[in-house]
Amino acid sequence: MKTLRLIVTKDCNRDCSGCCNNYYNINELPIISNYEHYDEIIITGGEPMLYPHLIEDIILDIKKINPNCGIILYTAYDFLTIINSGIIGFLDGLTITLHTQKDADNFVRSEYYCITPIEYRLNVVRGIKLHNNPILKQFYIKEIKWIKECPLPLHETFGRIDFNKYKK
Repeated sequence: MKTLRLIVTKDCNRDCSGCCNNYYNINELPIISNYEHYDEIIITGGEPMLYPHLIEDIILDIKKINPNCGIILYTAYDFLTIINSGIIGFLDGLTITLHTQKDADNFVRSEYYCITPIEYRLNVVRGIKLHNNPILKQFYIKEIKWIKECPLPLHETFGRIDFNKYKK
C-alpha cells in the first residue's frame, strides 16, 4: 500500500511541546499535486479542521484524480464540531488525537454516535484517562506518546499542498 501524508495547513490552535511540526520546516516539504499513485492519503496539518471548506476542496481535487483513494483525516479538533461540519461524508477514516485530559473529558461527554460507515480511530496521549461512554465502542483506541522527530513509516510519502492555491 502506498500512502501519502499530506500537510494541508501549517496553522494550529494548539502549542503542543511534542508536536511533529517542531522538527521540520513545512515549507521545505515537496508540493504534491498528483495523487494518482496513492492508495491512501492522510490529511493532516497543523490543524486541518480550522478550514473545513478547504479540506472539502482538497478532497474533491484528490477524488477527481484518484476516485478509489482512501482519505483519512488526522485532527485534534472537537468531535461534535467535526460532525457538524459535514466533513465526515467526504472521508474513509477519521483519527482524532486527544492531547489533554480536558480533550478526553469533552470527547466522552459527546452524545453523538458515528453513523457514517468509516473507520474511526482515537489516539490518546499516554496518561490520559478515558471514562466509559458507548461512543468509545465505535473507535479503535490507541495509546500514544510523543516521539522525538516523528519518523515517517517506510511506506509513506510526506508532502504538502500548495497552500496559496486553496487560500481564499
